[in-house]
Amino acid sequence: MSTVTGRQSGSAERRRFSFSRSRPAIIASGLVVLAVLLANAVYLLGVRSNDPMLYHSGLGSPTHGLTDIGPDSGHYPHTIDANDGWTVQSLGKLSAQMWKNGQVPLWNPFEGLGQPLAGEQQSAAFFQPFIMLNLLPNGSFLMHLALELVAGLTMLAFLRSLRLTWVASTVGGILFAINGVFSVMTNAPFNPIAFLPMVLWGVELVASDVRRRTRPRVGIVVIALGLAWMLSAGFPETALIQGLVIAAWVLVRTPALAPSRLRFLMWNGVGAVAGIALAAPLLLTLKHFLGFAFTAYHGGGERPPWRYHAYAFYGLFGEYLAGPFSSSTLMNGVAGYVTLASLLCAVIGLFGRHPRGVKIMLVTLITLLMLNMFGVEVVNRVLYAIPGVDLVLLYKYGIILLVFAFTLLTAYGLDDLGRGRVRRGAVWTAAAVATAYVTAGVIYLALSDRVSHPTWTSVAAGLFGFVIMALTAAFAWGSRAKAAGPETGGAGTRPRPTKRAASAALVAGLVIVAEAGASYATPQLNASPPKPIDTAPPAYLQEHLGTSRFFTLGPIQPNYGSYWQIAELNVNDLPVPEKYSTYVMDHLRPPKGTPAYIRPTRGFNPFMPYLLVTRNSPAWGQKRILAAYGQQQAAYRDAGVRYVVAAPGVVDGASASRLGLRRVFGSKKAEIFEDAAARPYYDTRGACRVEKQTRESVTLDCARPTTLVRRELSTPGWSATINGTKKHLPSGPNQLFQTVRAPGGRSTISFAYQPPHFRAAAALSLVTLAALCLQLVPLRTRRRRESRGESAATRSEEPRSL
Repeated sequence: MSTVTGRQSGSAERRRFSFSRSRPAIIASGLVVLAVLLANAVYLLGVRSNDPMLYHSGLGSPTHGLTDIGPDSGHYPHTIDANDGWTVQSLGKLSAQMWKNGQVPLWNPFEGLGQPLAGEQQSAAFFQPFIMLNLLPNGSFLMHLALELVAGLTMLAFLRSLRLTWVASTVGGILFAINGVFSVMTNAPFNPIAFLPMVLWGVELVASDVRRRTRPRVGIVVIALGLAWMLSAGFPETALIQGLVIAAWVLVRTPALAPSRLRFLMWNGVGAVAGIALAAPLLLTLKHFLGFAFTAYHGGGERPPWRYHAYAFYGLFGEYLAGPFSSSTLMNGVAGYVTLASLLCAVIGLFGRHPRGVKIMLVTLITLLMLNMFGVEVVNRVLYAIPGVDLVLLYKYGIILLVFAFTLLTAYGLDDLGRGRVRRGAVWTAAAVATAYVTAGVIYLALSDRVSHPTWTSVAAGLFGFVIMALTAAFAWGSRAKAAGPETGGAGTRPRPTKRAASAALVAGLVIVAEAGASYATPQLNASPPKPIDTAPPAYLQEHLGTSRFFTLGPIQPNYGSYWQIAELNVNDLPVPEKYSTYVMDHLRPPKGTPAYIRPTRGFNPFMPYLLVTRNSPAWGQKRILAAYGQQQAAYRDAGVRYVVAAPGVVDGASASRLGLRRVFGSKKAEIFEDAAARPYYDTRGACRVEKQTRESVTLDCARPTTLVRRELSTPGWSATINGTKKHLPSGPNQLFQTVRAPGGRSTISFAYQPPHFRAAAALSLVTLAALCLQLVPLRTRRRRESRGESAATRSEEPRSL
């Protein structure tokens, strides 16, 4: 009976231990979720609007925010880059809609003369399932919200896999979920960030299994999914630099895994290969597009010496010290920030007892990135010698790596505090560093006359001072705590923390999270309240445009034609097809020396190789573009531009008459003019009668065989099926539009775009996904067997009377 009792009590103890371990996990995860929701509460509750369409489509009328600095021409009140609308929202919505309609989003017929959609990358066309959130109202915001949750929860899991305390791990998860890059950079570089801690968590899971000499399964799946999502998220530059950090982490962790180093490296390699295989369809479309794309300054080689101004240094850790986000001279163009609390705690974490190799890696990373951001040429040469880095705007997008490094060091500092092993000297050093930074920032702002809001700067400096004092007090109080005695666990013997140390860590964590939440929400102060969007202009074009195109002088900004699925000649995108960029510069832009030529000036250059856009220009700017359009009207007509859209009053009666334009629509935000002389989308020069047409197919009745011109850009990958017979279309360097020989009589011709070997890449991705799913089956089976074995053993020794 004692044996039975012992087995039963052991089983119950195991169950209690499992529950006690799961309870803090649930609490910590819930706190991360709660923090993300609270940080975004202003938007979730509809108090303010972050819908990019309101600000960037040309169809909204945003008003002043709480900081009383309203949005104006070219000014984005709560983000540093309006591409959260022009690419993320517009192209993301089209991608999701195509998936919903059963179409693979390979080609976008609604942008320019047509161009690849998945290969363009910023559309995140294969970013499943996240991309489908774009089908919901303000879906781009909901997608970002979901990614913040992924970032926070996987950072929590990663830090716990490093055996940090629950307080340190939870604060680290929250800090990364509402980090400074997520707060101010809401365009495509936002998306891959969430998967950096996810992949590193997978690496640590592999390391744990390798130590136990078991086959890694969950770790490989996590690595593969994290890498695949990172690559598919819509911005390969962010994915590349994060991949380099992941590789460095693997190399730094390898020496501690003797004698299983080769197995550790091998299994991480397996996970990486599986992740690349999962993303194979997207990588193939990118490679195919780059074969005929114009990438401008993203193509490496000679580039302007981009860097931040020296004064931006006081914005990296003293965010908004000079004023609210919209007017902060320190934050102008800076793609994120690190909170001051993170700076203070990171200094303490550096002096802690965590792995020296990891800390050396983090310090090296921080140093190189900081020197690169401020243009130290020697460092730039070293960094740009790394394959692929010369293609990245590292000074801008590398800030996410700074955020990650400081978040990890902050978690290290909190972990040391919670375990009662903080060095007092480190506390005073960190407090001195933070105080000196804020003091120097305020003095610099005052002397350089960069204080735009004296009251704001005074309050901000006071709050920073409070953060420094509160954290210093918490760490100093906790550093006096003595370890209570040894505590044994799976990793050996550790000092048992006292209640004082744990309480100090909790207080410090609350201060860190409070500052992070306030900093994250600051840009929201200048967002407009929700306002209606004038959807009448796109609705009119949806009804009347057919297969033709429209050209906008302002309203329905690029690439919002894609959002509404109406073909728009304007583009604001990278990459774009080389042929399109050449067409813009050689045929749509008036030549130099002509009256309508627009000389590029700061903030007004509507004709660029990747840019045919007005960026919500005022009326005077739209009138200048109208003159340019008039001079090159024949080229616009040849591109199939049947409608011209402008703000009310831009096109007067005399201009319309001179250009042969007829006003067909007017609303508060836009007027639409029709040009009946535009060339048709399907053109046989009158040799055939078009019986039925869509953008994908046409039915013709021809008196004789003739050449059909389809006004869609001619690129590799296109094929035409003529009455059931498929043939590849030519795409010579001098051929702008697609052509195919139509037979005499009645015929149906359909068109399709698909990069070579795409089906094979899709098959590889699906096979890899199936293989990863099979990796998890033995885990479930093993758990069931263990559970049944334990129950059977218990029942076999139970007395018959029971």
